[in-house]
Amino acid sequence: MNRRICFRGKSVELRRKTGEWVYGQLDYTYDPEYGDRAMIKVYGRGADGEINPVYRVDADTVSQYTGMKDKSGKAIYEGDIVRDGDGFGVIRFFDGSFMLADKWEGPSNAYLIWRQSFEILGNVWDDPTLLDKLLDSFVKGLDFENVT
Repeated sequence: MNRRICFRGKSVELRRKTGEWVYGQLDYTYDPEYGDRAMIKVYGRGADGEINPVYRVDADTVSQYTGMKDKSGKAIYEGDIVRDGDGFGVIRFFDGSFMLADKWEGPSNAYLIWRQSFEILGNVWDDPTLLDKLLDSFVKGLDFENVT
């Protein structure tokens, strides 16, 4: 198999800047006292020079790499808000496939992603209101070029 499986999550550890994205292999554990605990193992050297460190991350921010890159070569993950020509949407995982959807949560119009002409505008964690701002500008017929 020649597919890269990678995850990201926002760090909740003090030894790494809290809120910083961590990329690598995902491991979930359950702790009766704390609930779900997500860990990401980074391959190579971590921020503090440690080899193959493991960082605790916020389980709600964990997202998987789609295997695709945007038009500038940046990896696309679940939760990324992307532009595709004159439209935009958020990358979600439905029924075993990554899709371009019009909403992050709840029922949504979704389409299989197969093109690589996307441009990443942000994500649902770093800018939770970005998708709404883009939708508002689109509905009003405004140029959403300046929203981001």
